[in-house]
Amino acid sequence: MSKKNQFALPILCTAVVSATGLVTFQAKAADATGTVDGRIVAAASIMEEVSLSFGDIVAGSAASVVTIDAAGTTAVASGDAQVVGGNAVSGLFVFGGEVGKTIAFNVPGSVTLTNAGGQTMVFNPSLSNNSLTVAGSEADMVKVVGSLNIGANQAVGTYTGTYTISANY
Repeated sequence: MSKKNQFALPILCTAVVSATGLVTFQAKAADATGTVDGRIVAAASIMEEVSLSFGDIVAGSAASVVTIDAAGTTAVASGDAQVVGGNAVSGLFVFGGEVGKTIAFNVPGSVTLTNAGGQTMVFNPSLSNNSLTVAGSEADMVKVVGSLNIGANQAVGTYTGTYTISANY
């Protein structure tokens, strides 16, 4: 074997072993410890304290919209209906939960009110606040307000309906 070929074989073997990955190196892995925790808090709660009422309204010859605000003040927004008294009051809900946490409130876009004869009107609820922070006091309340859609020459009667208000962190 020539001196030139004498060194070629070991170099060729080293190249083949390296290329095929047959040579392995031991690496030291590092370990670390992590921590985890969880805290259970009081569930959000909500309860109706005062039922919403638009009071007494006389329907007009045109379709009308009557609104109620957080103070319980009603007003004719459109049409020729007349608010003639009664006990108009915005809906009042008290809520609770973990002090310092923010609660978001939701109401449906519309609620159908029905009288004893089956006639209907539509109430569009909204909220005095869409979210509030739990203070843990008597001040933890949200009001339901909105608008009542009254048909032209709406039939006389007491119209009632229900809606759901949800409270979530």
